[in-house]
Amino acid sequence: MFLRKIDLKKEFIKLNDGEYGEEFSVELNDENEENYNEWRVQLPGPKDSPYEGGIFELSIKFDYLGRSFPLYPPKVEFITKIYHPFVQTSTGHTSFSFLYENWNIDFSVYDILKKIQNELKNPNMGNPVYEIEILRQYKDSRIDFEKTAREWTNKYAKY
Repeated sequence: MFLRKIDLKKEFIKLNDGEYGEEFSVELNDENEENYNEWRVQLPGPKDSPYEGGIFELSIKFDYLGRSFPLYPPKVEFITKIYHPFVQTSTGHTSFSFLYENWNIDFSVYDILKKIQNELKNPNMGNPVYEIEILRQYKDSRIDFEKTAREWTNKYAKY
C-alpha cells in the first residue's frame, strides 16, 4: 500500500511538472493533500478528431472496491459529457478494453491518459459498447457521428 502511494505521488508530480509535456492537468480529488487515490484530470481532445479543441474532465479512482492500482486498473469516468460509443452518456462510465480485460500492470497513469486519447481518435471496435446507437452511427455514417461529436465537444468541453 505504501509503495503504491509513493508511485502515484511521483506520477502526479511528473504530470503536473510537465515532465511528459504540457498535455494534461491533474488535481487531487480530495482536500487531503496526501490522498493520491482520486484525481481529476483535464484531458485535451486529440488532434484531427471531432474532440480537438475540447478539454474533457475525468475522474480517476486508483483504489476502489478493494481493487488497488497497479494490480488492478483504475476506475475512469468522464465528468464532461462526451459523444462516444464507449462512454456512457448519462454517467461517463467507460468501457475501454485496456482498462478491463487487456489491463497491464506496467501501465503508468500517463500511458492510461494517452490510451484514452487514442480511443477517442481511433475507437477500438473490440470494446464492450455502452452506446449502441452512437456506435451504429459511427459505423454507418461517420460524417454525422463526427458532426454530433464536434457539437457536443463545443457545447460541453470548452473552457
